[in-house]
Amino acid sequence: MTVQVPGPFVSDMETSNIQIVAGTQNTLPATADGVFHSASTIRSGALGAITFDLQAPAPTPTTGSSSSKNAFDKTITIGTVTMPSNFGVNPGINYIHAKVALFKDGTIENQHAIATFVNNYAMGKNQKMQLFGPVKHPTAMLNGFLTQSFVASGIANPNLVVGSVLTHESVAGYAVKGGSAPTVASDGKMRGAVAVASNPFNAAIRMKNVKYDIYLHNPIEYKFSNKIWGSATCPKSDKFSRSSFGKGMHLYKYLCPDENCSSDKGDLDYVDFLPNQQVSFLSPAYPMPDQIIYKPNGKVDKCPGIGALLMPDNDCCYLTIFFAAACRALKNGDAHFLTRTNGTMHLTIGDFETDSSIGQDVLSFTFEPGLLDGWKIDGLVTEVPTCEDFTFL
Repeated sequence: MTVQVPGPFVSDMETSNIQIVAGTQNTLPATADGVFHSASTIRSGALGAITFDLQAPAPTPTTGSSSSKNAFDKTITIGTVTMPSNFGVNPGINYIHAKVALFKDGTIENQHAIATFVNNYAMGKNQKMQLFGPVKHPTAMLNGFLTQSFVASGIANPNLVVGSVLTHESVAGYAVKGGSAPTVASDGKMRGAVAVASNPFNAAIRMKNVKYDIYLHNPIEYKFSNKIWGSATCPKSDKFSRSSFGKGMHLYKYLCPDENCSSDKGDLDYVDFLPNQQVSFLSPAYPMPDQIIYKPNGKVDKCPGIGALLMPDNDCCYLTIFFAAACRALKNGDAHFLTRTNGTMHLTIGDFETDSSIGQDVLSFTFEPGLLDGWKIDGLVTEVPTCEDFTFL
């Protein structure tokens, strides 16, 4: 066995290309590429396959985040990293391909640390982590000789939602039987946008219990006047909408074969993704709780015209925000506008389940021309707003 340690064994370690695959109930496996610098020599295969504990910095009691002075005052073990049986080290730059496994140990701290690791990875954020070991090596004297910090790189393309599309039909809504508030309005209709989302993992996943808030990159303020809907002045705000999954979301006919949705999809309130694939679906939308505008008497400040009767639950500014954002973009010569999101979801990867809190800095909304052509709700004479009805402040 050749082991020479004249200087630092490992330094400047960074991992990338983390590939998560299907997991079991308590284990989430993955592979990762790593690069590090060494001043030492270990002959290839001299140590055999060696395993290290994968440790995350524990949050501080006061801030809930890792200490900026020393992120590893306390750690939480979230899994293991196993080097290949031919692992070796040479002076200079070294490259490795390792097996990773995240393990649930039944504690709340471990559960939260795993969720944080997966969340940050999916959002493209680099994370400070730590290796400790080897552990359970047959040569007992080697166990625990290395404590090494490193940077785990986030996913290269962190946008889980590739884009969203506002259409005439998605905003007008469609009737849903068996749905419930808030994703289905009191008139029995579901409204929202068509979302195109991607699965970044090499495993099938299921997204469920999704709820996220959407904010405009550029706050909007406008006056609105329509001879049928009435007039309103909407204060400056970056709030666009809240979205969550609900029963009926898979009954949007324009995403069904031959525009005929199977009734057995009516109760589905989740989205399944094949490995590394994209899926389109109707993402139901409704106001954020603090987005709703009320009158002094405590009632919702609805549009004064007949439009309030046809979209009965929401205030006038929320009813017009979809049209206003699209019209402002069109006025500026754009066919899209930018938003950001933050929210939560329950993620299942194989049989491994975790609750995630994921944000996205850029989500582009496009809109079809038919959204702004003054179409009529339910074929009635009540025309929805057109761009001529808005004055931007």
